[in-house]
Amino acid sequence: MSASAAMERALKRRQPPTQVSLHRIPAKTLAVFTRQWSALMIAGIPLVQAFQLLGQSAVGSRQTRQSWVQILQQLQQDVSAGSALHLAFQKHPHTFNSLYCSILQAGESAGILDTLLVRLANTLEAHAQLKAKVQHALIYPACILLVACGVLSVILIWVVPLFEAVFQSMGAALPNATQHLIQFKKVAV
Repeated sequence: MSASAAMERALKRRQPPTQVSLHRIPAKTLAVFTRQWSALMIAGIPLVQAFQLLGQSAVGSRQTRQSWVQILQQLQQDVSAGSALHLAFQKHPHTFNSLYCSILQAGESAGILDTLLVRLANTLEAHAQLKAKVQHALIYPACILLVACGVLSVILIWVVPLFEAVFQSMGAALPNATQHLIQFKKVAV
């Protein structure tokens, strides 16, 4: 989503516009943030101070850290201004999905934010691990597909014309499978 589209969407929802980050925060970074935040909440660190500490310890690429610090500064400003925690997070839908915000709202309402943050961190970490496993599992089939496409290209470009020339020089009729392959080559190439 572009920055202007996100601003228009926020205005339609009657939310005050926030500074929109064009860099997506990785799921693993969000899981680390939630885990660290839960530890700070359990330790009794005030919310605004926790956001400051989390901004100082932001991890990831330079661009991710900059985006993360911007988001945390905006959250810190909103919470300091008296906004409800889940409403401050809802202003960043590109980073915090509706489930995340709903869990924050439930934790605020029930007074068990620290407990729910631990559970949310566990869920986010499990999701990030599953995503990494799926991506890792897809690497081998993708490599096989790439090699197969390369082999097929070599066959269509160099081998099929050789067979065609050999059969024509002998005056023999091409087998049906070879004729279909030649037709496919003419269409594909």
